[in-house]
Amino acid sequence: MIKRNCLYCGKEREYYPSQIKNGQGKYCSASCKGKYEGGGRIGDYTSERYSKIKEVKRANLLEKYPNLYNKEYLHLRYHEQMFSIKELADDIGCSISAIQNAFKELDIKTRDLKASKNTDRYLDKYRGENNWWWSGGTVQYRGKNWRKQSRLARERDRDTCQRCGKTKEQVGKNLDVHHISPHILSNDNSLENLITYCPSCHKIVEWEWRQVNPELYQECIERWKQLEREKNLEGLPVG
Repeated sequence: MIKRNCLYCGKEREYYPSQIKNGQGKYCSASCKGKYEGGGRIGDYTSERYSKIKEVKRANLLEKYPNLYNKEYLHLRYHEQMFSIKELADDIGCSISAIQNAFKELDIKTRDLKASKNTDRYLDKYRGENNWWWSGGTVQYRGKNWRKQSRLARERDRDTCQRCGKTKEQVGKNLDVHHISPHILSNDNSLENLITYCPSCHKIVEWEWRQVNPELYQECIERWKQLEREKNLEGLPVG
């Protein structure tokens, strides 16, 4: 059973969860409902009535969510531990709008969206293995002749993406040199195994390769993990 206070007289009654779900639990009787809703229709919105309604609603919320109006708790979670509004709502168990109303009532300032997305708590959701492009980490070492071979590959391809045709000048930086057979498996830096792509096409080509070769992709990941254990490397991409 769930306890609820009447919005008009404040009297407490118990209701089944199914009754609450069906919209009941707001009034203790039809009389209170008529006085509350009838008074509203004829313009009986006094400051006293507003205060009473607000008090009852807050009491109901505090009973269900004890930390919802705890200013120190909200400030700690939001401004020091950098919880988002949604994470804070999930932590307390209430809705996002309830958190927003509590912030407004307790005069807690909110961060703008850009500041919220620039926190470690937010970015950690998309770093490392949580990133859908993750392929074991990143390290630039590709063998002793990698710099020479990558330069020769760009020269051979005339600094032009071999998929979309964009040039180095259009992209604004050096184009990527991609291993057709992943270096982590083949250790092959020959020009026959290298091709030039712009960054966008490079991602698309790697994604397509992973979809067509899931077993080889998994082998790349396992090989990376083995290297990490043996050499304590920080990462190695598959392309």
